[in-house]
Amino acid sequence: MFGADVYYHNECMTKYLYKFETRDNDIQPQVSQKQIAWTQIVTELDQGLKSGKGYELSVIRDRLNSIDGNCNFRNRDLKVYLINQFGNDIEFTYPCAGRKSMMVFSVPKQVLAESIRSVDPV
Repeated sequence: MFGADVYYHNECMTKYLYKFETRDNDIQPQVSQKQIAWTQIVTELDQGLKSGKGYELSVIRDRLNSIDGNCNFRNRDLKVYLINQFGNDIEFTYPCAGRKSMMVFSVPKQVLAESIRSVDPV
């Protein structure tokens, strides 16, 4: 607490201010290796998804891990990055077979509705 009637030792106050002053200077945000690898492929993914392409998560994961072997991306990490980047603009499909990879795609709702209407119900 600081005030006009509060007294303190000069040496104690200097140590106190120095302690908190050095903490602010030492802490600098660092970009993780995963984030660096992600930024290298995100524009390509964005263009592909907007053009209607679908991607297997394992293919994207392998590509990210080939950029930097220290990243060690897993499918669940990749899914978090995709959701954070694209939000509700993407969809995931879960495979029926256990060994197949999950896929991510982006289809505009109008295109999806038109393709459903064009299917013959018989």
